[in-house]
Amino acid sequence: MICEKERCTGCGMCMAVCPKQCITLQQNEFGSLKYHVDEERCIHCGKCEKMCPQNSQGNGCPPRKCYAAWAADPSERASSSSGGIASALYRRILREGGAAVGACYADGEFRLKLTEKEEDIRLFKGSKYVNCHSKDIYAPVKEKIAEGKPVLFIGTPCQVAAIKQVIGDSGLLYTVDLICHGTPPQSYFAEHFKAMKENMIAADFRDGGVYRLRIDCSEGNAYRIDGGLDEYYLAFINGITFNDCCYVCRYAKLERVSDITIGDFWGIDEAVGRREKVDRISLLLCNTEQGEKLLRNASDICLIERDIAEALPKNEQLTRPFKRGADREKFESCYPKFGFDRSIHKLKIEKTRKKNRILTQMVQLKRKLNRSK
Repeated sequence: MICEKERCTGCGMCMAVCPKQCITLQQNEFGSLKYHVDEERCIHCGKCEKMCPQNSQGNGCPPRKCYAAWAADPSERASSSSGGIASALYRRILREGGAAVGACYADGEFRLKLTEKEEDIRLFKGSKYVNCHSKDIYAPVKEKIAEGKPVLFIGTPCQVAAIKQVIGDSGLLYTVDLICHGTPPQSYFAEHFKAMKENMIAADFRDGGVYRLRIDCSEGNAYRIDGGLDEYYLAFINGITFNDCCYVCRYAKLERVSDITIGDFWGIDEAVGRREKVDRISLLLCNTEQGEKLLRNASDICLIERDIAEALPKNEQLTRPFKRGADREKFESCYPKFGFDRSIHKLKIEKTRKKNRILTQMVQLKRKLNRSK
């Protein structure tokens, strides 16, 4: 056993370090990717168990500073889900001759990608409310570090923990974790959006900064789906369809595994936005000396120091994992038998979706009547 199967995040780090390449990732009954060891080929060297971040004793670092933050360039913010901090950090590291790692949709899947091209930053923009595959990212990052190039790695906390296990102590690796509420398996997305998936080239789960999914397709069409009307989106927002490991996440705490933590600054005093004339503000936690180094002389990022207590009430996953509720438990019993959509329709959340649909239709009808007057 590499780690407890329930706690396996499917990061694929064990595959990267296995000398016999006898480890694969396979879906469990809930669609989550879990490690599988070919016992006939395994030489029981113990390397995978030793390096698995789920077995690590590291507890992370409490934040040194808490900031309200946003990219100084308004166009950067306008094309981002929140304050555009990730894009600004990417540009800085790439202009210094480094490489950047971020989540994107490519080759029919959501995955982490390494790039040295500034134009690729657009691929990383937009929230990805899905578990992005990371099993192929370790070798490219190791290669760039070996070449003496700085690498900026932005991902979920469990992905950051895995890359740090592989790379070890290095002044060339900068890590940024996202405040993660949980991530659904990609199999759910593929099931629910199978009609669009064949032609899909990009997806943004916070289109225009609001809870709306935008799917871009190869024929040039863009589909926008209200988060309150869609089974996949609504189940995500309510924490029903995360990977099973998310409900026991060891990284959902104030001691952070990365150099910098970023997310939405829910709860920020509205006066800050009015005074600074900015409508999208990120929460930024600087956790390490390496994080301070990354922010040093960052003229393209605006920072206002705040009390971290201001950020905690509406960023619950800074202190605890998302709670497994009754709808999640019912989903677990239904999914192996009925699949994604039919399972969601059996939950209490389906009443919310139908109510939202009726309210939306009423609003649309009222607007139509007003236009006809």
